[in-house]
Amino acid sequence: MRRNLKGTITSQYFNMVLYANGCSYTHGDELINPAKHAWPRMLGDELSLKVINEAQCGVSNDCIMRMTLDFLTKNPHMHENLLVVIMWTFLGRFDYYDDVNKEFITILPCGNTASQRTEPRPTQEKFSMEVWDPHTDEDDEDDEDGDDRPDDKNSWSSRWLSFQHKNMENAYDSYLNICSDKWDAYRHFYHVLCLQNFLKINKIRYMFCNVGYTERERDWQRVADNMVTDYLPGNYVGQIDSDAYPCLTDWKLGFTPYAHHKGGGKQPKGHPDAESHRIYAEYLAECIK
Repeated sequence: MRRNLKGTITSQYFNMVLYANGCSYTHGDELINPAKHAWPRMLGDELSLKVINEAQCGVSNDCIMRMTLDFLTKNPHMHENLLVVIMWTFLGRFDYYDDVNKEFITILPCGNTASQRTEPRPTQEKFSMEVWDPHTDEDDEDDEDGDDRPDDKNSWSSRWLSFQHKNMENAYDSYLNICSDKWDAYRHFYHVLCLQNFLKINKIRYMFCNVGYTERERDWQRVADNMVTDYLPGNYVGQIDSDAYPCLTDWKLGFTPYAHHKGGGKQPKGHPDAESHRIYAEYLAECIK
């Protein structure tokens, strides 16, 4: 990453656009003003780039890859001046296609890690993805009470989740029967390799990172520690550009552990606070410059 981008952001490619995608950690869930304080906006300010943030709360890596490829294939005219930064989410999340309703559905297994998926599962969940448009300045205006934070009933943590039982239980049970950390690692390898190679073939500058872990969801630490030795053959991992994805095998460089180590905090429901977003945006900027 450093060798591909060093010296280009502020000189030759002064008209570049930052495209970011990920889950709630990239959207900026629980922040008072995610349009201003989520790491993509802060990274864009640091590098003097326009920002397109298509992150949505509660998505899987399947969805992140699909949304990113949709954007890139529909906007080939932007490739030359595009910087893509993807923050991969927790590995246990996955999509399946509902052929009846003709839509992809994201499932979040309880705990998001293989070791926790044998717990009693919660109500089966269907995630209705609401699109936050980063191009509007709706979040830039204060509410009448002087606070941009939405009411609890309208918060992202409340609005993005709708419940549906139909066609979910079989998919969930089937997944519980075959899930494992190793399978999660292989699935993520496919995500990374597919998107990495697309970006390289089309000569699009990029960087990958991930959410890291929370107190309940330590899958990134475990997978990173065992990526080479236990989960994937070394020749597989060697296909991934570690300069462009440094926290794949060093979990301490993921969003949560890195920001926490540098003094960042978290919100009441567990998402990184504004200081954590600022810290990680500065880290990403240093990697890119």
